[in-house]
Amino acid sequence: MTQSVAVAKDAFADVAVAGTSIPECLPNYFVRCGVRHLLAVERKLDAERLLLDLEHLERMDELGVTWTEIYRWWMQLGGEDRAKAYVSSVRQALSGRVDKATLDRCHIVVRLASSAMWLETGTKPGQC
Repeated sequence: MTQSVAVAKDAFADVAVAGTSIPECLPNYFVRCGVRHLLAVERKLDAERLLLDLEHLERMDELGVTWTEIYRWWMQLGGEDRAKAYVSSVRQALSGRVDKATLDRCHIVVRLASSAMWLETGTKPGQC
């Protein structure tokens, strides 16, 4: 039974990073729980990649994933030091065409950093 459970966990992790090939009936589940499945099988780089994808982060936010859950995942990945990679994600998003959707995604990162008290990751007063 242990091997069957391990195979199932790996399969869930694979689906979590499948992107557009997620079965039609399950996309919201994997947006909400994909990072958890990846961390359960020690696929930390894949989990980090999902968390740093601002569009994926926006979908998690829309589906009710709380900042505390995201914070716990980052703690498993190395805490604020690893989460500082959001700075690069935001810079990249702002380097191209900036529209309201892009600004909204960046604001999610600012809210997360502020809520988690990641002072070096979030913006300083007067910056945006």
